[in-house]
Parts: sequence; C-alpha cells; structure tokens
Amino acid sequence: MNKFLIFIFLTSCGLRTSPNVADLAPSKQKQKIALLQKKLQFAEKEQKKIKAQVERLSDEMREAEIAYIRKQIDDYEEIIRKYPSKKADFDSVDLFLEEREKLHRMIQSSESTYEAQIVLDRILQLITELSDQRGY
Repeated sequence: MNKFLIFIFLTSCGLRTSPNVADLAPSKQKQKIALLQKKLQFAEKEQKKIKAQVERLSDEMREAEIAYIRKQIDDYEEIIRKYPSKKADFDSVDLFLEEREKLHRMIQSSESTYEAQIVLDRILQLITELSDQRGY
C-alpha cells in the first residue's frame, strides 16, 4: 500500500509539465503574455480567413443552386415548346415545389435576392400559364 501511495505521489509530481503563469518570475510572465498575444492574433487572423472562405463558398453554392434551377426551368420550357401537348401532363401545383421553397428561403435570408426573385418569377409565370391552360 505504501509503495502504491509513493507511486501516485511521484507520478502526480511529474504530470505538471508547464508551470502556472502565476508561479513564474515577472519577466517570464511578460514573455508568456507576449507569446499568448501573438498566438491569439494569429488565431484571429486564421478565423477571419476561414470566415471569408465560408462566405465565399456559400455564395458559390447559392449561385450554383440558382444556375441549376434555371437550367431545370429552361429544360422544362424547351419540352413545352417542342411538345405543346405535354402541358396537360404536368401538375402545376407541385411543379418546382422544392425549388420554389429553396428560392423563397434565399430571398427571406437576403442572399442573392435579385437573382432568386427572377428565377422564382419565371417559375410562377410558368405555373400560371399551366393553370390557365388546364382551367384551374
């Protein structure tokens, strides 16, 4: 039992590898503070870089989503131009429902508002045309 207590005591003494700042001499404390300030400044710069990268990627993703939705609308309109009789096959209520919701969220969050509104207007115009065609 005594050997066990001595072992625990010796290992606990060895665990403390870096002294507490309060235990350091004043000149060492100043050095430690300067080092920590430099580390903090570096971390803040890195944080700003990462935040800018996140914003850039978010913008790129929104632009890609809007471009994808535009392409879907273009393809849909092309089908209708080539085959006008297909208009009756499409249910205007569910047409681009997911895309409309996504665009609405973009507009609500003030992200890419102008572009999202234009694409949403195209979808709504298409839905209106289909609804008029079917007599809803």
